[in-house]
Amino acid sequence: MTVFTQSDFDAMERDENGYTHLPSGDWTPVAFHGNSCLVFGNECELGNECELGDGCEMEGGKVLCAVFFFVSNIGSENRTAYAYCNTKTGERYYRAGCWFSDEAAFVERVTAVHGTSQRAVDYLAMVDFARSRFARYKEIR
Repeated sequence: MTVFTQSDFDAMERDENGYTHLPSGDWTPVAFHGNSCLVFGNECELGNECELGDGCEMEGGKVLCAVFFFVSNIGSENRTAYAYCNTKTGERYYRAGCWFSDEAAFVERVTAVHGTSQRAVDYLAMVDFARSRFARYKEIR
């Protein structure tokens, strides 16, 4: 894995939309302070205690001002599922495999695909945890 330095980062240019695209590698030596609109490649390492800031956007810009958590070894393929929250609106979103949606559509999909199986119980427990974890953010009215 390539280890990038501060000078590597400082030399990178932004694209026409203002984003800096960072290739896969180890970015732990780099201080990103004050920089926004960064797109990290797969398998990037950011280091311990890394902070992405309040304006972080995820899922290709579908989730803005985001915080998130993930649950590993869930579902029929034992993959990782993600729960996101927009810190400004309280809106919650979920990704499981190729499925990405808001909370209502996610719960509907889980119920339709998994019924009352253990997989459904696991996914719905993740939703309950997300509701609790993200409760401090503004609720949707």
